[in-house]
Amino acid sequence: MKEILLTSSVLILALLLLRLLFRKTISRQVQYALWGLVALRLLVPVSLPAMEHNVLTAAEPVTARITAPALYVTPYRETIVSAPPGVFQTPAPYQSFRVDTATEDSTVTFTDGKNVTHSIEYKSQIPLTPVLKAVWHAGMYVMAAWFLLANLRFMLRLRRSRRPYPVENCPYPVYLTAELPSPCLFGLFHPAVYLTPAAVESPETLRHVLIHETTHARHLDPLWSLLRCVCLAVYWFDPRVWIAAETAIVSRRDCELACDEGALRQLGESERIPYGQTLLRLIPVAGRPESPMLSATTMTAGKRELKDRVTRIAENRRTVGVALLAVVTAAALVCALTFTGAKPSVRSLTGEELSGYALAFNTADRWQDSAGNDCTLRPVQFLTSVYDDPMKIDMYHLFYNGVSPEQPISAAERQELVDTCYDGYDPEVDLIKITAEQADHVLVRWVDLPLAETDALSMGSFAYLANYDAYYHFHGDTNALGDVCFYAGERSGDTVTLYYQPEQCGVQLVDTAGSGEEVWAKVTVAPQPGGGFKLRSNQLCDRPDALLSSRPLTGEELSFFNTQFFNSQTTNESGGVQVTLHNQFLTCLYAGPQDINLFDLFYNGAGTWEAPSQAELEQLGVLAVDGSQICPTYKLTTAAMDAFLLENTGLTLAQTNKVDLDAFDYLPDYDAYYLTKGDTNYRSVTFTGGERKGSYIRLYWKDYFYGSETNECVILLDRGEGQYWFVSHLLVDGDIPSAFAYPEEEPWLTIPLDGLRAYEPQKMALARHSDDCAQRGAGFIIDSDDGNDAHSVRIYRSTDGNVYAAVMQAEAAGRNGMAEWEADVFFTVPALDGWNDVNDVRLFFFHDLLGHSGFTVSYSDYLTGGPGRGGYIDTVTDYYYLDNSGTPYLLAHAKGDAQLIDLNGDGALELCTASGASGQIFFLRDGRYYEADVKALLQDAWPEMNYWDHASWDLNYRRLTVRGFVSMPAWATAEHPQPDADFTRYLYYRDGELLVYKPDKDSQTADHVVGTPDVPEPVLAAAKATVQKAYQDYKNGGFDSGADLDNWRVEYLSESWRRAYPTGALIAYDLNYEYHAQKPANVMLAGGAYVDEDGWLMPDYPYCHYLFFIERNGQYTFLEEQMINDAGPGSEIFEAEMQRWAVELGLSSVADTTPEELLHQLYDGMGGQFLTQLSTMSETDRQIVCQKLDVILQEGTAEQQSLYLDAVQTMAWCSHSFDGAQREAYDYFLEHSARSSQAAYRAQAVMDALTGGGAVQMRLEPADGVRGGDYTVGVSDGSGAVRAQGFSGSFYWATASDSDPSGSSITLQSPDGRCTITAWENSSIVRCEEPGETAWLMAASTSSAPYDGNTVFTYLRKWYDEAEFNALVDRLIVPADGRNREELAQSWLDAVGDVTIHQVTPGSKYENSFVQNRVTVESAEPAAGLYDPELLAGQHFTFTNERIFVPGNYRSKEQQTVNSSARAYHGEYGPMPGGGAFLDTRSGLLYQTADGWKGTFAP
Repeated sequence: MKEILLTSSVLILALLLLRLLFRKTISRQVQYALWGLVALRLLVPVSLPAMEHNVLTAAEPVTARITAPALYVTPYRETIVSAPPGVFQTPAPYQSFRVDTATEDSTVTFTDGKNVTHSIEYKSQIPLTPVLKAVWHAGMYVMAAWFLLANLRFMLRLRRSRRPYPVENCPYPVYLTAELPSPCLFGLFHPAVYLTPAAVESPETLRHVLIHETTHARHLDPLWSLLRCVCLAVYWFDPRVWIAAETAIVSRRDCELACDEGALRQLGESERIPYGQTLLRLIPVAGRPESPMLSATTMTAGKRELKDRVTRIAENRRTVGVALLAVVTAAALVCALTFTGAKPSVRSLTGEELSGYALAFNTADRWQDSAGNDCTLRPVQFLTSVYDDPMKIDMYHLFYNGVSPEQPISAAERQELVDTCYDGYDPEVDLIKITAEQADHVLVRWVDLPLAETDALSMGSFAYLANYDAYYHFHGDTNALGDVCFYAGERSGDTVTLYYQPEQCGVQLVDTAGSGEEVWAKVTVAPQPGGGFKLRSNQLCDRPDALLSSRPLTGEELSFFNTQFFNSQTTNESGGVQVTLHNQFLTCLYAGPQDINLFDLFYNGAGTWEAPSQAELEQLGVLAVDGSQICPTYKLTTAAMDAFLLENTGLTLAQTNKVDLDAFDYLPDYDAYYLTKGDTNYRSVTFTGGERKGSYIRLYWKDYFYGSETNECVILLDRGEGQYWFVSHLLVDGDIPSAFAYPEEEPWLTIPLDGLRAYEPQKMALARHSDDCAQRGAGFIIDSDDGNDAHSVRIYRSTDGNVYAAVMQAEAAGRNGMAEWEADVFFTVPALDGWNDVNDVRLFFFHDLLGHSGFTVSYSDYLTGGPGRGGYIDTVTDYYYLDNSGTPYLLAHAKGDAQLIDLNGDGALELCTASGASGQIFFLRDGRYYEADVKALLQDAWPEMNYWDHASWDLNYRRLTVRGFVSMPAWATAEHPQPDADFTRYLYYRDGELLVYKPDKDSQTADHVVGTPDVPEPVLAAAKATVQKAYQDYKNGGFDSGADLDNWRVEYLSESWRRAYPTGALIAYDLNYEYHAQKPANVMLAGGAYVDEDGWLMPDYPYCHYLFFIERNGQYTFLEEQMINDAGPGSEIFEAEMQRWAVELGLSSVADTTPEELLHQLYDGMGGQFLTQLSTMSETDRQIVCQKLDVILQEGTAEQQSLYLDAVQTMAWCSHSFDGAQREAYDYFLEHSARSSQAAYRAQAVMDALTGGGAVQMRLEPADGVRGGDYTVGVSDGSGAVRAQGFSGSFYWATASDSDPSGSSITLQSPDGRCTITAWENSSIVRCEEPGETAWLMAASTSSAPYDGNTVFTYLRKWYDEAEFNALVDRLIVPADGRNREELAQSWLDAVGDVTIHQVTPGSKYENSFVQNRVTVESAEPAAGLYDPELLAGQHFTFTNERIFVPGNYRSKEQQTVNSSARAYHGEYGPMPGGGAFLDTRSGLLYQTADGWKGTFAP
C-alpha cells in the first residue's frame, strides 16, 4: 500500500506540474489523457520490473524505517537511562497514552530537550496496524455505498421525469427532462443523452448539445468517471485524491475541456463563438459542487471553471508539436519513475551476519530417517560443485560421504550390490549407502526440490539397487570440507550472496595448480521467513574487492589489539589484577569457534570463578582427610560459559563440539564444571602485523609455544562498536604477511639514505686465556652461522678483575673452582667507574637478522662522553655470529634499546635502536650492510633541531618517535632572544628513505577536543568543563606571564584505571590539556610543563591529571579532578587510596580491603587521613583494620614491615598535631595494633643482657657451609659497642609469631650462654632468648645506606666480619729468618691479602678477588697514642702500604672505598688487573714476638 500511495502521489504532482507548464501549448485532450496514468497507477497495484533509479528506490531508506505503530496505555514505571553531568534529572511529562513504534516489552525510550534519555514502561500496548486496516476497509464500504446510492437516486430521478425526444442521426437514446440543471450523458453500458428544455429551444443549441454529449460518449467518459469514483472509494483517506489539487476536480474539469475541443473539431471554426454562447446559456453556475461519486457527465461548473472553458474556446489554442513531444517524453519518464518497482536494496552484510551464515554452513544438520538411522550432513557440502540452479547440483560430490555412515548394510545387500553392479568383485573398502529417502530429505531441506525434480547430475556414478531404493559407492577417501569462512556478503531483495575462497575450506572448484591464482566463489541463498535459508547457486566469481576493502592494519589498530584487546589488565573488586581472557583464545588451534579446546579456553575461568560449596567439594573428592582443600578447586557454571562464549564467538556451549570439555569434572545437580589446579596457561602475545579483509581482522605473530618457531594467525570478526568474535587460530605455512599501512598524508620531511657507506661485519681477534676464571656468568651453546657446528659462548670474570666474553674451548667445574678453563676471549666488557658485575652482562640469541643468526652481548657503556668526562650511559648490545671455526663476527654495535622490526614490510628484519642520545637502523640493501645514524641524519636535514631528548621505536606503528627541542627564531623577543619549543616527530623507513611526519593535532581538533576520545559523553563533557575552568582561572590569576592565551583544548583523555564493585565502578580517566599562546616565548616552563611548535602549552605536569567518576547502571557521576604526579594508577599507593575512597563512597567495605591496601593508607605521610577514617568506623570495622594490619606484621615482606613501622614512627612524630578524633583513633590503634615500642624495648633489653659481661660470642652459619665459624670478641672492640648500643634504634620493631626461617644465620651469645640473639639472611625475623623465655620479633632498618643492609643479619654481619678478619689476621706470624724489614712487611701484607681472598667467609666486607702490595718501611717512630704501648715494647717498625685490589663484592667495595684514600687504579704500577681495580694507601706496624713477627694496621 505504501508503495502505491507514494508513487501515485509523485505521479499526480508530476502531472499537475506538466499541466501547468504546458497548459497553453498542448490540447486539453492530451492533458485529460494523462489522468489515465494516475487511474492506472491507483487501480493496478502492480509494478513493472525494478529499476535502479526510480521513486521507490530513492525512497527505500525512508520507507524501510516506517514501522508498525502501537498505542501505549497507562505508564507505571520510568527509568532515567542517561543524562549529561549537572543536568537535573526530572521525570518525563506524564502521558496516559502514547503512540510510538511497537516493541516487545511495552517500553518506550526517548530523549528529551535536555538530552536526558527516559525509558517508560506501559502496562499495555495496542497494535494499531489491524485497527487502521479495519478503518480503511470500513471507509471503502461507506464510499461504495455512497457511490451506489448517489447513482441509483440519480437514475431513478431521471426515469421518473424523462420522456423520449426524437432526434435524427444520433447514435444514442435522447431524453428530455426538467429535473436536470444542464444536459448530461448517463449510463455505462447503455449511455443516453438527457436534455433540458433550454437545450431544445433552437436547432443550433440542440445541435451543439448533442455533439458535446456524443463526444463524451466517444471519449468513454462514463467509464473514466466510474474509475474516478473507484479511486475515491479505495483511497478515501488520501486528501490528494479529493481536493482541487488532485483528481476529483481537476480531472473532471479536464474531461469537460477535452470534450469541448472534440466538439469544436466536429463543428468547425465557424461555430466556435456560437458554441461558446450555447455553453453560457445552458451551463448554470453551481452553488455547490456536485457529488464526486456521480458518474454522469454533467455540464454544471463553477464561475472560474466556466470562465476557463469560454476563454479556451475563444482562444483556439493549437497543440505545438515540440511541446507535445516534450510532454510525451516527460510523461514516459514519470511513468518509468513511478510504475517501476524498487530495485532490491543491496547492502553489505554485517560481520555478525557473516558469522551466522558461516556457522549455519559449518554446523551439521541432524535427523533420523524412517528406518531409525541417525543422519547428518553439513550444508558446507553443497559447496563441492559449481551450479547456477539447484537442479544442476553435482549429486556425486554432494553425497560422496553419505549421510549415515553407521546405517547397517546386510551381507546379502552387499553381495547383491557386488553381483549386480561390480561383476562379483568386492573392493573390500568402505561402502557408502544413501537411500532415496535420505537424498530427498537433504535436497528438500536445503533446495526445496526432491531428487526426482533435479537433473540428478552424476547420480549415475553411484550404483543403484531398486530392491532397497538406495544408492551405493565404494571408496576409501573423503571429500568432506573444512569450515567455510565468508569474507564478504550482500543482501539484494530476497537473496543473500556470500563470498568465500574455496581452497581454504578444502575444495578445488577450478584447477589452479602452480599458478598462484587466488580463486573466489559465491554461494547464493534465500533466507526463509521462519529462519534458515535455501540454496540457490554456487558459482565462481571475481574477488569482491568492492566489499572486501582489504588493507593492512594501521599502527593505531595494531596497537589496540596488542595493548587493549589482548594483553590488557583490569582491577577486580577485590583489588586483584584480572588479565583479559581474550588471550585464552590463543591457547589452542582451531579452524572454527566450535572446535575451540574448551579446557584450554576456560582454564583460567570466564572472568570470575565461583567458590564451590562444601557439598560440591565432597562430591568431587578433592578434600584432604582433615577436610581442607589439597589444591584450590574452581567452579564454572554452564551459564557463565554460555555468556562468555556468546560474547566472544556467538555460540553457546551446546553449539560447540565440546572439545576436551570432559577434562573438567561435571556435577549435573549444579550444572557446573570444576577444575582443581594451582597454575595458569595464560599466554601473552605481540602481533607484528595484521590486515583487514572485509569484516575480518587477521593478526599475525611468531611463536615458540608449539616447539620450534611457528607463524600463527588469529582471525577476528568485526561486529562493530569495538566488539569482535573469534573465528579461527591456525598455524601459517611460510612467511607471515608483513605489509602495514603508512600514513596517508605526505611526509613533513624526506631524508634519502643513498649517501650511506656500506660496511662489513668485523672479524674479532681471539686471545687464549687459561685457568683464569674467578666467576662464571651467562653462557649457552650457539650454532655457527651455517648451522653445521656448535660452540659454547660464555661471560666470565677473570682473576685479573676484567669481565670477558669468550668462545669456550674447555670448561669443567671442580670442588674448589674451575678444574679446566680454556677460553678464546673476543671482547672485554668496559668497566664503568672502575667496576662492573659479571651478572650485569647478558647473553641472548637472535635469528635471521641481516642474513645471519647468532648471539648478543648486552652491557652498559657510554653512548656519549666517557670516563672522567661525563656523558650518557645506556645499554649497548653487540650482535655477533660465528663462522665454522667459532670465530665471532661483530654484525652490529647497537646503542640503546634494540628491537628487530620489519620496518618496510618486505619480510626482512631491520635492527632498530633508540636512546636519549641516539637512534640507529641497520639494514641490508642489495646484499650489503648499512647503518643509518638517525640522529645525525635528522640533524643534518633539520638544523633547527638543537636537542634530541628521547627516542623510542614502536613495534605497532613500525616507527621511531623522537622528542626534543627545536629553535624558534620567529618567536624571539628582546627578553627571550633564543626561544625553544618541544617537538615530536615520527620517522618511518621505506624504499631507502626516512619519512618524517609531524603530528598535526590542530587538524584533529574540533570543539576544543583533539581527536575522538573513546570515553562516555558525560566524561568528555566533564573534561571540557574542567579544562575550561582551569583555563579561565589561569588567565584570571595572571599566570600566563604575557603569553596572551587565546584558546584551550582537551589534548588527551582515556580511561586509565577502573575497579568494579557490586553496586558500581570507580573509574579514573587520564586527562591532558593544553592552552594556546599567541606569544609562546613568554611562557614560563617548570615542573614538566612544555610548549610545542604551534604555541600549545601544558602549564603543569603533563598526563598527570585524573578525572574520577562513579558509574552505576550506565550513569556516570563526576567526583573530582586530581593532579597526581607520583603514585598514579598502577602503584600500590594509588590502589590503596582508591579503595579508601570506595569505602567512603559506599561502593566497598573495610572487610573487602586487603592488608596491603590498609598498609598504604596508613602510610599517607602523617597518618592523619587514615586516623580520620578510622575515627568514623564502627568498632567492628576498627577491629578488622587492626587485624588486617597485624597480617602485615606477621606475614608481610621486609619492605612491607618496614613501611608499617615507618608509618607508626611518623604518626608518633606528628601526633602533637592530631585533632580530638584523630587522637582517639591513634590511641586505639596503638593499643590494638602498633606494638613497635614494646618490641624495640625487648630487643634492646636482650642485647644489653647479652653484652653485659664485656664480651660476646659470635657464630656465623652459612647456608652453603663455606667457612663461617665462632669468634669471641670484646664488646668494646671495633664497632661492637656502637652496634650493641644502637641495636634497637637502628630498626623499626614489631612482635612476630613463632617462625622457622631458613638460610644463613648469625647468633650472638653471652659468655654464659643464657642470652642469645639470632638473625637470618634475607629475613626480618629475629629470635631473642632469655632464661625461660623466647621472643620472636621482626625489624626493618631505618638506614638508607644499602651497604649497611636492611636486616638485622646484615647489621650483625659487619660486626662478625670485623671479628673474623681481626682473628684471622691476628694469627699471621712471619718467621724471623734473616729477611730485612721490607721483606718482612711484604710477606705479612701478602699474607693479609691472602686472608681477604681465600680465608674470610664469602660475602665479607673484607673480601677481595685480587690484591697486590707495594711497601715502604718508615724509619720514624709512630705518633704517640697511635698503637698499643705494649706492641712498642720490643723490636718494631712502621711501614706504608700502597695496595692495588679488586673488591670481591659490593659490600666489600663500599667498606674499602668509602671514606678512605682508595681511588680507581689506572695502571700506574703495571698492567691493569681488570675492571674494578682500586689503589689505596695505608700505614701499619710490625712488631716482634717470641713466635715471630706480627702486624697491625693503624686505626
